[in-house]
Amino acid sequence: MGRASDFKERFTKPDLGVAAQLETAGQREKERRRAVLGVIVDTLKMAAVQNIPLRGHRDDGRIDPSGEIPPENDGNFRMLLRLRIQAGDVTLQKHLKEASGNALYTSKTIQNAVLEEMATMIQQKIAEQVRRSGTWAIIADETTDRANREQMALVARYVADDSGVLIVREDPFALVDVFSVLRQPEPSATDQSTSDQRELRMSGANLAKVISNTLGDLQFDTRHLVAQCYDGAAAMASSLKGVSAHIRASAPLAHYFHCTAHALNLATSKMDSVTVVRNASTTLESLVVFLTDGAKRMEQLCQAQAQELEEAQRLKLLKLCKTRFVERHVAVDRFWNQLPAIQLALQLMSSWEDRRTSAKAAQFLAAMRDAEFLVGLAVARRLSGILMPLARSLQEKGADLIASLELADTTREMLDSIREDSEKDFADIMTDVTAVAHELDVEVKKPRLASRSVYRENAGPESSAASYFRINVFNPALDAVRTDLAARFSQHQKAAFAISHLLPKRAVAASWGDVRPAWENYRSILDCSESQMRSEFDVWAARWKRSSQDHPETAIGALNRCPAEVFPGVHALLRVLAVIPASTAEAERTFSKVTRTLTAVRASMSEERLEALVLLQAHRDLLPPTSAVVDRFASSGARRFQLGNH
Repeated sequence: MGRASDFKERFTKPDLGVAAQLETAGQREKERRRAVLGVIVDTLKMAAVQNIPLRGHRDDGRIDPSGEIPPENDGNFRMLLRLRIQAGDVTLQKHLKEASGNALYTSKTIQNAVLEEMATMIQQKIAEQVRRSGTWAIIADETTDRANREQMALVARYVADDSGVLIVREDPFALVDVFSVLRQPEPSATDQSTSDQRELRMSGANLAKVISNTLGDLQFDTRHLVAQCYDGAAAMASSLKGVSAHIRASAPLAHYFHCTAHALNLATSKMDSVTVVRNASTTLESLVVFLTDGAKRMEQLCQAQAQELEEAQRLKLLKLCKTRFVERHVAVDRFWNQLPAIQLALQLMSSWEDRRTSAKAAQFLAAMRDAEFLVGLAVARRLSGILMPLARSLQEKGADLIASLELADTTREMLDSIREDSEKDFADIMTDVTAVAHELDVEVKKPRLASRSVYRENAGPESSAASYFRINVFNPALDAVRTDLAARFSQHQKAAFAISHLLPKRAVAASWGDVRPAWENYRSILDCSESQMRSEFDVWAARWKRSSQDHPETAIGALNRCPAEVFPGVHALLRVLAVIPASTAEAERTFSKVTRTLTAVRASMSEERLEALVLLQAHRDLLPPTSAVVDRFASSGARRFQLGNH
């Protein structure tokens, strides 16, 4: 009778059976372990996003489940787990207490695996968004990191949908150690030793190989790659053997665009072709280093600033930045405004008992009291101030190429107008120079001139000091900058000229003949014939001729006003125009993250871990959900305990 009752109970309540109870217990244990791994994933994600170092001097072995702080620093990761325990995370505490030593999931190996899985998920998300965008562009730049690895940052520029509004995104998707890729043997290589001994050249073919391999590994569609943007180095830009040429062999639509920010820097550097300006910049740079690289000298400068300047002007002197032009102008302007305090500091230092400091202070003081130094500094300040808005626009995230080129035209026109009436503009410069010279007790006069000079400008020997400096300093510097600016930016205008006629403000005055070259270039990705495209353009132009609304001035603005269902051809070409990069600024911002991450105490970090940390910092909006990371981690290899959902 008892057996019958037991049978009946198990039949009516199957969850009381041994097998069912074992399965339930196993499921609970699986959920507990997933919760533990979720804590580890969240901790790693938070630390990576905030750029918090994870490792410690000794970070192996068990973590005390009591949460007590050990006598040695074993890293932020383990301390953050202790903080969770102290906050009452019983599940984590139980795991650290009961799990076997090879299933704790707190080792550096697990950290690397989890970080790499999260980075891979971000890369896959970006690749998916690029595929949905259709057309896209690639931005690349290189630098050497603290560990002396040649790093290449790759950025995808594409159009994405943000809650119904089309936007331009520039997303870093890879950080590649160039030489580690080039060291890999060719598939056809039979002698490994010979492959290892070959010279690793930074040629266009090799750099293109690095880019192509990365794009292939991440499954980016190069058939719809319509632009590539690099600096102007021969290995990148050469139309025969550069990276751009090799990439176009497999992606014919990928036209090369020189980084406009780099072009602006090159054009601006032409003002240094004038000796007075170059010498003033060199003196400024050396003087800033002298004043700021020693604690005692810095303290003396601060005291002089407090005595001579208002509180708002007591700012730290900046060194001349080699890459960011905006910072260069700020450095010159800040130095100019602090000249009285700098002179006072040098006067005091020149009487110090420290022979080296007093001698150099006296030398710099003599250089500052030269009228040529003040004029050269004032000319650099004036010209860099005019170019600063353009430099800022080129460094914006997702900068529009056509808008940037129009601002470049405006800047060049302003420089031309200044050249036409240089006497008036230079008179304002000389007013500033005279005021500062009076405050510094410096006489503004011409240098001593020889009747016949080979190595020094001496035009207008009978003129006044103002005329001499205008003719020999201001005009040559102005001419050098505006001429080079016109030459460099005209190349970008030619490349984007035809397709820019689709912008509403240009379409109203354009004809089909203006737009036809763009259709010919990109006809392989357009699903329409020439007659269809022409008719579509005619209607598009007529629409904006009749419209009283403001005409969009950027490609992405026009794209949001161009429904793909009505104007498919125009919409597709506007997408091409929208993704053409203006500069490589986003790749340079990635290098800034590398510099902040790969500090002196973290210089031994592996390439894979560095890439993962940088991508997590760069993409806060694309961070994968914790549960998805746990699922992917559980299915990515043999684990000591079961983590899957099934």
